[in-house]
Amino acid sequence: KRGSLINNRVSVFGELMLKHDNLGAVMRGSHFYDEVYHQRNDNDSPDTVNKTGRYNDFSRDTRKLSGSKARLLDAYVYGDFTVNDDQYVSLKAGRHLVAWGESLFWPNISQGQAPVDATKFNVPGTEAKDAYLPVGQVSGSWSINEDLALLGFYQYKWEETQLNPVGDYFGSDTFGPGAEFYRLAPGIVSSLPDSAAVGYGGSVKPGNSGEWGIGTRYRITQNTEIGLFHYRYHDRVPALFFDFTGQTHYSSLNKVGGSGYGPSYQLGYFDNIKLTGISFTTKAGDSVQFAGDLSYRDGAAVYLSNGAPARGQLWQGNLNAVYMIGPTFMAQQTTLMAEVVHQRIQGVDDLTVTGGGA
Repeated sequence: KRGSLINNRVSVFGELMLKHDNLGAVMRGSHFYDEVYHQRNDNDSPDTVNKTGRYNDFSRDTRKLSGSKARLLDAYVYGDFTVNDDQYVSLKAGRHLVAWGESLFWPNISQGQAPVDATKFNVPGTEAKDAYLPVGQVSGSWSINEDLALLGFYQYKWEETQLNPVGDYFGSDTFGPGAEFYRLAPGIVSSLPDSAAVGYGGSVKPGNSGEWGIGTRYRITQNTEIGLFHYRYHDRVPALFFDFTGQTHYSSLNKVGGSGYGPSYQLGYFDNIKLTGISFTTKAGDSVQFAGDLSYRDGAAVYLSNGAPARGQLWQGNLNAVYMIGPTFMAQQTTLMAEVVHQRIQGVDDLTVTGGGA
């Protein structure tokens, strides 16, 4: 209600860095406590709340994720090596972040390489390094000469993007951590009574193997560099599947549906998506930098007109610019940034829905 707090948070971020010669280790962690989520909320509609228990209490998952949470972020070892006096190899192993491409605001090539904590973007003062979540992987780069480098990674631990929990001010009341059920609006599904409860059937997650990538960067001139990348990943953001009969199955994700317990909905993460991309960055004069990404994804989630998730092939292009303005009467330095994004669905795989439909 008007005048109520949506956040009242205290955060701590810690970092430990150790180094000896060409070897080192990095560890980072964070913790926060938000008083708002340890009190009752302002919900005043007990007949429409989509959870069990007291209608104006936050769920246990919401208190856990939005009220107080400690998290280990980076935890990796690294080594930098010289080969033949003019080549350089850098290796990392453990929880760390790998992000390829040149996008500014809207992820393109890097979108499948790391999950994010969506809850952090709603809190003033959040640092980017605390919102993007490292994952367990081994990565490396090999600088063959001053202009050419080879890149690669293998992820041994899959992690999903952290959605806002149910009941969070910025969250949904139907999906996300803490979801239990939702009530159908009148007339939505003719075979079910008005205001019928549709239960949350959990999530279908991929395994920890099968995510890897290779890439190369080449500097054409002193101010211009291009990159070429290919990797395979499992989606970090889920697709929403409905099963109003208890027997519905989707060909796009075989393990979803068919609960046998009546109407339900699930979150499913598409696996084995292939991404190929090219990037560039260049400089015009001393103050303007242009960059861009172009990628092609095969097997990514595409929503059909009826809301059913299918697999498809997508193109995405990003073009951005950064303009640096020197000292003015208002500031010592001003940076202007802009980015345009275009997506195109190239094709959609055939989708078969059996067992009563969605």
